[in-house]
Amino acid sequence: MLIDLKMGVMIICFFLYNLLHRVENFRPVPWQGDPVRHLFVNWCLAAMVMSLSFCMFVEKQI
Repeated sequence: MLIDLKMGVMIICFFLYNLLHRVENFRPVPWQGDPVRHLFVNWCLAAMVMSLSFCMFVEKQI
């Protein structure tokens, strides 16, 4: 159950990350200039790391 949850979170974050990169590749403006979008990508990566560490913590408790 927890392994499925971990894989699901990883797949969703990976999909979002790839989608953002694909959208940004079509735009002529480099995305480093947009702090909001940069913050969103960083937040996605941070959420992935936090959820993975939380799942590992829960697994150790069981």
